[in-house]
Amino acid sequence: MVKPRWFLAVVYGLLFGLPFGLLMGLQEHDSVVGLIDGVIGGAFFGPAMTLTLGPIQSGLLASAGSLPPEERLAAVRAASRSPRPTDPPAVITGARRVVEYRLGEVRRQQLAVFGFLGAFILLGLAAAVLESGWWFLVVGFWVIQGVLRLILPSRLRRRLQSYKAVEGGA
Repeated sequence: MVKPRWFLAVVYGLLFGLPFGLLMGLQEHDSVVGLIDGVIGGAFFGPAMTLTLGPIQSGLLASAGSLPPEERLAAVRAASRSPRPTDPPAVITGARRVVEYRLGEVRRQQLAVFGFLGAFILLGLAAAVLESGWWFLVVGFWVIQGVLRLILPSRLRRRLQSYKAVEGGA
């Protein structure tokens, strides 16, 4: 089941606001500042991520093809793992389409994503040197995101090959 947007905004806001508030509270040695920063950061981040990820989720669902809603959602979920023998043929075909769509999106967004990651890493390093060493945690997070983004295309290509092999053998 696809979650309502307000629910996603709250979840994304909490996932950002709690660590951000903790980091700011530790940096400023003031729990009130951390609480205020976390609430404000989460209040902006949650809706912004919901607005950003909404079209992405819609694109994934649409890429699965003209399946019934339950099978379309199953295909999107199946695309994040390898095919299973219990997957219906329609879900396998939909999952292959979703993986193809994701691979195309990753290739198209590669330059922009690494540009933003590079900028965030540089800003985080500057903040770590000029403000507080706690910012090295943020830099580490962005470096990990970059490494994961580097290996994503090869993972998607392998997954696509496995779905094509299952489709061809069915």
